[in-house]
Amino acid sequence: MRRTGLVLAIIAAALAFIPVPLTTLAPVEVTPLDPFVVAAPVAGVVERILVEPGAQVKEGDPLVQLVDTALRSDAEVAQQKLEVARAKMLRLQQASMDDSTAKRELAIAQTEETVARAERDYARAMFDKAVIKAQQPGVALYGDPRDWVGRPVVVGEAIMRVANPSQVEFQLKVPVADAVNLREGAETKVFLDAAPLRPVDATVVRAAYKAETDPAGVASFIVTARPTDTSAPAARLGLRGTARVYGEQVTLFFYLLRRPITALRQWTGM
Repeated sequence: MRRTGLVLAIIAAALAFIPVPLTTLAPVEVTPLDPFVVAAPVAGVVERILVEPGAQVKEGDPLVQLVDTALRSDAEVAQQKLEVARAKMLRLQQASMDDSTAKRELAIAQTEETVARAERDYARAMFDKAVIKAQQPGVALYGDPRDWVGRPVVVGEAIMRVANPSQVEFQLKVPVADAVNLREGAETKVFLDAAPLRPVDATVVRAAYKAETDPAGVASFIVTARPTDTSAPAARLGLRGTARVYGEQVTLFFYLLRRPITALRQWTGM
C-alpha cells in the first residue's frame, strides 16, 4: 500500500507539471465589422424611422425623418429674402443707367443679394439634413422603431447602424477575474448557441485596456475577435454564444488551482 501510494503521489506530481494552455470562457455576440453609424446631423426630434429593423438598404436610401417644421420655415423665409434682394438689385440695375445715386446703391444691393443667396443655400442644406440617408449599402440595425418616434436627439447621437451582413466580428465580454490572456493574436473558438457543434475559429484583434461595468454590475473587458477563415459563410448578426480564448502554456497545477491561489492571496495579502 505504501508503495502504491508513493507511485500515485509521483504520478500526481508529474501530471501537475504537464503544460496546458490557459483558457478563458466568455459570452460572445456576433457584431458587424466597420458599420456605418447613422447619427443625427442636426438637433431635432425623430418624426419616424423609414426602414424596418434588419431591412436591406442601398446607398442614398432615406432612413430617418426628423421633424422639419422649423427647418422648412427657415428655408422658405431665406428664399423670400433672396427674391426681395434680387428684385431690389434688378431695380437698381435699371435705374443706374440714368441715376448716379442708384449706381452707388447697386453695389450694396449686389452684396445683399450675395448674402441672401448664401443664407438660402445654408437653409436648404439644413432642411435636406432633416432626412438622414444611408451612406453605404447594408442592413439597418436598431431596436424597436416605436422607441424613436418623438424622441429628441442631439447632434451626433447615434440612431442606428448600417452594416454589411457578410462582414462580421465577435465581441467578447471577459470578466475581470478571467482576463489573464487577453493578447493580440490569441486563438479563440466561438461556440454559437445556434450551432454549438460547429465552432468558429477566430483570432483576437484587440482588447480594451479598461474594464466596463454592465447593468448587472459585472466588470468585464471588451475583447474583439475576427474569424480566421474569411471565405466561410458569415454568422448571422446578433447571434450569441460562448467563446474560449487560449493563452500561454501553464502547468496543470496552476491551471487547476489558479482561482484558489488568487483568492488566497487576496485574503491573506501574501
